Amino acid sequence: TLGPDGRLTDMEGNAVLDMRGTPLTFGPNDTRIEILGDGTVRSENGVVGRLRVVRFEDQQRLRAEGDRLFASDDPATPVQRPNLVQGAFEGSNVRPVLELTNLTSELREFQFAAQFAEREGERLASAVERILRRRT
Repeated sequence: TLGPDGRLTDMEGNAVLDMRGTPLTFGPNDTRIEILGDGTVRSENGVVGRLRVVRFEDQQRLRAEGDRLFASDDPATPVQRPNLVQGAFEGSNVRPVLELTNLTSELREFQFAAQFAEREGERLASAVERILRRRT
């Protein structure tokens, strides 16, 4: 999305940055904006900049900042040959039917374990009660 000041922004209004970390900005005559597979951003008036595409060595150390932003104390490594697709949405890597089946299976195992623990508790309480009755 283009902001009123000509800056390219994401859906939350955050500036999209170039390789130097500065916001990509378009002039009023730039109307046909295109992002190429290598991250080059251009309009009918020429190249405006190039997206900085990075990866992190340990993705587990990323921390969420907002809905879709992440931060890290570790340095980012630039991706040498990015392969971007303009206008595409990344599909989910979750197979819902399989995951629902797995969830149902886990739920049943949990219920079985909970019933077992409850019965074992009742059995132990009954044993303690019988022992105490014999002593009196």
